[in-house]
Amino acid sequence: MRGWMIALVIVLGVPLVMLGAAAGTAYLIYSDFANDLAPPDEIEETQQLLGSSRIFDRNGEEGVLLFEYARPSDGLRAPVRLHRVSQHLIDATVATEDATFWTNQGINFRGLLRAAWENFGVGSSDFLGGSGGSSITQQLVKNVLIPPG
Repeated sequence: MRGWMIALVIVLGVPLVMLGAAAGTAYLIYSDFANDLAPPDEIEETQQLLGSSRIFDRNGEEGVLLFEYARPSDGLRAPVRLHRVSQHLIDATVATEDATFWTNQGINFRGLLRAAWENFGVGSSDFLGGSGGSSITQQLVKNVLIPPG
């Protein structure tokens, strides 16, 4: 009977210890990454600096706008307050990009599983040719916090 108890402890205990170690490691990695993130106010200031470059005549902004250009990677940006954006545009964007946006906690697990199936699964006809699975929240984090390249 004693051998049976030892086997039970090994069968149940070892996976629990490994799971705890994995969870602890994940927490430490997350904490280290989170400590390196810029504060939200700083991110907002950085985003407001992006946009097009405008060239005016000698009278400055009160004068004539001679030329406006933007880097191809940035495009022409003009900040718009959310209350000025049509609800139809918001609804269309959410429906197209992430139908679970209003209900998920930031990650669309169904979308990730679908994308994994389309890109790597048996149903995949073209490796990595399927759709993406990231939520709007994940796309925002990628575009704001992760530098291009």
